[in-house]
Amino acid sequence: MKLSIITINYNNEKGLQQTFQSVAAQAVRDFEYIVIDGNSTDGSKALIEAYSSIIDYWVSESDGGIYQAMNKGVKAAHGDYCLFLNSGDTLHNVLVAKNVMGQLDGCDFYTGHILKKTKSPFVLRAPETVSAIFLLTSFLAHQATFIKTGLLRHRPYQEQYRIAADWEQMVYELIFHDRTYRQLDLIIADFDMGGISSSKETQAETEHEREIILDTLLSQRLKAALVGCSDYERKIHYALAKAKPLERDRKILRNSFKMFIKDLFHISGK
Repeated sequence: MKLSIITINYNNEKGLQQTFQSVAAQAVRDFEYIVIDGNSTDGSKALIEAYSSIIDYWVSESDGGIYQAMNKGVKAAHGDYCLFLNSGDTLHNVLVAKNVMGQLDGCDFYTGHILKKTKSPFVLRAPETVSAIFLLTSFLAHQATFIKTGLLRHRPYQEQYRIAADWEQMVYELIFHDRTYRQLDLIIADFDMGGISSSKETQAETEHEREIILDTLLSQRLKAALVGCSDYERKIHYALAKAKPLERDRKILRNSFKMFIKDLFHISGK
């Protein structure tokens, strides 16, 4: 079997139904579908039972959080690759599974584009290549990333992190173990902006976890060289990671100008 799609859910019945509908609508069904529910009390379990005909394996029980649930999904998976399509996220159209299947042919990571569902929806494109600077200052959307199941079994998600363990896994595998990567030039998923990682309330915690991860994986000198020591340095590094020259140069100039103005006011105020 080529692909296991895994959905993690906890008390998100409305979002879960949207996810189920997008999976049920796929033009092909030669993939495995797994649902891991955290013992929801909002009607999610009844919904899972109602959609049981499209689900190959499901469980509803208390767990230790998102990444313990994701690790449970990996343990249950029989596919060569896993895609985490969590409750509220949806496959972009009915042809996603069909179009992806033939392209999963040996790389460790494949990432496609996502549609961010905001007031003004926009497509967030996957990079053509993944550099250390890009991944350390940005991310690959897990809703559009197909990862070899063997990698996830060999080194599961680090469950001590609440929000950023998927990013940590990608940094660890792609940067430190030089895993192979390929861009899928199609929109894979519509991203639910209501998830935990998108909440304004959790942004500070996300950044805190990323700092801990960077301090764990990198020496201070290497961290400073790749990521930067200040907020402005990090913005410049982020700009340098842009693949398109015009976009890269525009961001560098904009961030450099902001830095210049701030320093000018600082000097004049002395």
